[in-house]
Amino acid sequence: MTAVRKPSFFHRMHAPALACALLLGGQALLPAVQAQGARAGVQSDYIVAVVNKEPVTNREVQVRANELSRSLTAAKQPVPARQALLQRALDDVIFQKAAIQSARGTGITISDEELDVRERTLARQANLSPEKFRARFIQERRIAASQYRAALRDAYLLERVRDARVNQEVAKVSDLEALRTLREQRIKQGLPDSLVPAVRMAQILIAVPPGASAEQVQGLQQKANNAVKALRSGQEFLQVAREYSDIPPQASPLVPQEQLTADLAAAIRNVPLGQSTDAVRTEDGFQIIQVIERQNIDMAFGVTETHARHILLIPNDKLTAKQATAQLNQVRRDIASGKTDFADAARRLSMDGSAQQGGDLGWAQPGMFVPEFEERLGQLQAAGNMTQPFISRFGVHLVQLLERRSVPMTQAQQVAMARAALREQRAGEALRNWEEEIRGRAYIEMRRTPS
Repeated sequence: MTAVRKPSFFHRMHAPALACALLLGGQALLPAVQAQGARAGVQSDYIVAVVNKEPVTNREVQVRANELSRSLTAAKQPVPARQALLQRALDDVIFQKAAIQSARGTGITISDEELDVRERTLARQANLSPEKFRARFIQERRIAASQYRAALRDAYLLERVRDARVNQEVAKVSDLEALRTLREQRIKQGLPDSLVPAVRMAQILIAVPPGASAEQVQGLQQKANNAVKALRSGQEFLQVAREYSDIPPQASPLVPQEQLTADLAAAIRNVPLGQSTDAVRTEDGFQIIQVIERQNIDMAFGVTETHARHILLIPNDKLTAKQATAQLNQVRRDIASGKTDFADAARRLSMDGSAQQGGDLGWAQPGMFVPEFEERLGQLQAAGNMTQPFISRFGVHLVQLLERRSVPMTQAQQVAMARAALREQRAGEALRNWEEEIRGRAYIEMRRTPS
């Protein structure tokens, strides 16, 4: 006798594990849905459940159970008793099928070109060639080689849909809320409060050209006064700006008041929100400021910029990676002994576009270089220090640190940081909501107990 049930099998105890799997770049969700032939530890095959008319086989559950067992063992976590493990594996396979079915229904498609890029990315992250990654994937997922692309496409599709859902939730948060969240985290870490008052403004500028005569200045001031009168009569600021202003009407970002000139700061001090100042004389001309928003913003965040230079040798038919490494080791010794200068060596030897500048890479912020380059550069402590030759995806490098400096983050950078932190914070909630939606739409028919 068959039994029909809605997705009560998604036990709450499993939700964190599923969420973690989803957050691991989609690889943990790659389904072993077309296992071919009996494997070690896999029993006879039969249908144990149906998810929206798609069967779940005993073999699929067995394969997933074996994957779970290996993962838990590798993580030094206890492996449940076999029946409990099978139930957990069944829940996972059912959810995978329901989630993939839901993802396919979104209309999002993955082109062959996108899939090729994804394959190369995953292979690079695993430090494998695409061929070796493909072979390991097929082996671990117990699928036929002919089913590899379809399984990879489903996993990538699911990841795209999942990320879109998380991003959708975070997008609902204003920049101000994101910054406030970042500040709260700083306070929890015991860091000092560094809020400063800031204002968002719109302006009308009546420009005064350099060398303007007194008569010209007087005429421009009268124009500015006329704009003020129009505003006081009830005309909209945008309308008046279009008629009088010499710059396009647009709102500024939140600007710390300490960065304003003394005249502007004094002019806006007591202006209510939505109202505007009289004409204020500045070095650019006559300005009329509308106060749009007042907030306190956090100015504590900064970023460390690094100034470095490098020599790059690219292995080819005539130069192996080993030979390039040996050559750069000699260059390093020559620089250290004073026989040559780093910049001169870079101009003579480097195969990078920076060679003409003596290998100078300019000022760079974190994340601008590939990870292996960033890691080695970050290990240099003092100006003048050099790395040992090392290999990246681009070739063999020798890097020298010139200097470091701390610079304040722009508001855009702060918002980006805050949103990244907020995304991490809200991902679990967004995923749980997504899972609940999938559960609510799925129709599951249980047939037999897996064994």
